[in-house]
Amino acid sequence: MQWSWRGPLLVAAALLTALLTIGLWLLVRTAHSVNKPISLGGVNWILYREDLIRMQAADPAVFQPILSGPSTFMLEHSATGKAPAGAEPAELFFSYADFQAALQNNSIIPGVKYVAYDPEDWPATPTQEQQDPRHYLQLFGQAAQSNGYQAILIPGRDLMQVPGAVCGQQKGETVSAAYVRCGLPATAAYGSVYVIQAASLETDLPSLKQLVQSSAAAARAANPAVTIFATLSTTPPGGGPTSATALNKAARTILPYVQGLELNSTAATDSRMIAFLHDLAGQ
Repeated sequence: MQWSWRGPLLVAAALLTALLTIGLWLLVRTAHSVNKPISLGGVNWILYREDLIRMQAADPAVFQPILSGPSTFMLEHSATGKAPAGAEPAELFFSYADFQAALQNNSIIPGVKYVAYDPEDWPATPTQEQQDPRHYLQLFGQAAQSNGYQAILIPGRDLMQVPGAVCGQQKGETVSAAYVRCGLPATAAYGSVYVIQAASLETDLPSLKQLVQSSAAAARAANPAVTIFATLSTTPPGGGPTSATALNKAARTILPYVQGLELNSTAATDSRMIAFLHDLAGQ
């Protein structure tokens, strides 16, 4: 009896059709999950006081779930009025020395439970703190705890490029790799909240994912109870204005690894930040 190719060809064609169908279904499913609405009330948030006040006034509806969620921290330098309902005030310091002085002078904002430390490569942070951020993050966290406060730690990645740093970026190494290697995320051991400053990478999604994933893992290894945030900005350092669509993509890239987002906006770019929040919520 003569053998025919027809049977095997029909089977192969059927298998190919099935595989293409499954692949198309997976693509559609993935696309749906990428655009799936995210409950704003299910995310933790950090905003500067002035940004929160402005944007809440501009769009109260979108901020209602944000202020009703698990935690919404409001960073401020001094008491300038009553906080919006649902916001947890936190006094912000750029210098451990300033925090020590505030403790000694009993000048911490009355009633705050959280204090935040944001050392970066800028004049507001003393040189010795810039050069050895891990040491001063530890001191800040320990001093906060011993005085009845909870610490929010927000070190800048630019500290890896400070001249004379105890640990800094090496030749051929990215700033993000140095940041993790030098142990800044591990200082989450001394805080209740740790923030990964990621905004400068928000339009470079592969680098953004790598930074946040590795930093969050290091922070949780040091403190499994820590709440981890990552920053997003309408005007990130070193880059141009970021669109609402780009912010939405960045948020969806990092939210699998963190519990919250810190938002940085300006009066001129609030409309983009508000549009991003609507996009994230699928509104």
